[in-house]
Amino acid sequence: MSSHIRALYVALVLSPAAARVLACSSHCGAAAVDRSGAVHQGSVGEAEPHHRLESVVEPPPQSRPIYHQPPASPDPFFACRLFLWMPHRIWRLQLTCPQPSCTGSMVKAGLYRTIRRVLDIDGWYLMATEYLECRRCKKKVGGWSQGIIRQLAPTYSCQFPAVLTYKLSCDQRVVTQLKSRTLGNSATQLCNTLREQHSDAWMRRAIQYLGVCEQFLALCNVRGQFPPPPIMPTLPSPTWLLTVYGYDILTRLDEYKARITSTWQY
Repeated sequence: MSSHIRALYVALVLSPAAARVLACSSHCGAAAVDRSGAVHQGSVGEAEPHHRLESVVEPPPQSRPIYHQPPASPDPFFACRLFLWMPHRIWRLQLTCPQPSCTGSMVKAGLYRTIRRVLDIDGWYLMATEYLECRRCKKKVGGWSQGIIRQLAPTYSCQFPAVLTYKLSCDQRVVTQLKSRTLGNSATQLCNTLREQHSDAWMRRAIQYLGVCEQFLALCNVRGQFPPPPIMPTLPSPTWLLTVYGYDILTRLDEYKARITSTWQY
């Protein structure tokens, strides 16, 4: 399913910048992927993969262990993984409309056009989802909306890895680090730790890419310049992290109320 999902988003959904991240392991461009027949070519919202999805995590394209020719781009060395959140397609769950006045069932309605870039402990990853449409009111929502996630059993909802808002995307592992804040362990300290880990992971990738380039530069028959490594994405501020933490608390407010009630009812 790996090549099919990558082809689907490169050809139909992604912006050029994000498409370059996912397609960097392929020697053919998006047009060549289209001709392979991996997807049905309809409108963007109607695109369907041929094969049933069986996993939510798409590993990043890997650089080759041995290069017999100079790398055309540094992208394979800096690719990130894709997390594919599709509860209806993957698990075949029966979902209802999240609108308060509607009880219609949700059906698949193609692919959500936006792909989120999520902050992780030592890097970033991409998250994509499906579009779901209500049979009764025709309302469309993304598969990662809270109205959909709240309907899932803990077996499935615990697999959703991030805190998402309209503008914020942060992995739960980062949010967990904020829960243990004490004197000297502030959001600023966490931001510095993230910057150190991101820089270390980015530097290792840059060293690997430059090492491959150096091997070919040592050969007399190789001329020209190699593209420089890309600049490491800027990390968010401590205020951004605290905002994400506050939003995570709001999504768990009912759980916290239940804990307080169970503690003081005797």
